[in-house]
Amino acid sequence: MADLDPLRRFPTLVTDRLILRDTTMMDAAQVSKILSDPCVSEYYGVDHVTDLERSREIISLRQERFQRGEAIRWAIALAENNLYLGSVEIRNKPGDPGCAELGYELSPEFWGQGFMNEALREAIEDVKLIQKAKLFFHN
Repeated sequence: MADLDPLRRFPTLVTDRLILRDTTMMDAAQVSKILSDPCVSEYYGVDHVTDLERSREIISLRQERFQRGEAIRWAIALAENNLYLGSVEIRNKPGDPGCAELGYELSPEFWGQGFMNEALREAIEDVKLIQKAKLFFHN
């Protein structure tokens, strides 16, 4: 996967039920709630996030990684009320510039309802379009 363009604006994606958008500090309480759940944090790769300050650090890191062109992590929010449900990330695979890695988490109360499939499908399609445009404009 080619580097993400650090100068481009963060893309907001919309599906029938979801908005995929930048994570903001307004989401810190929900980020903390989700990442403090042992069912989620077991697979997330960080210790339980139990305070708002750590959630804010995670959000800042996500934004910095986007600006450096290393990754893009969308907040997954309900379209009807903008409630933060989790996130999905596509990042450059270290040491393999032609590949990407996928990461995600979702609040357990929304498991089994197809939200993650919907979010992943939209995020992957967006990244594929970016790569096609880069190939077109760089040739």
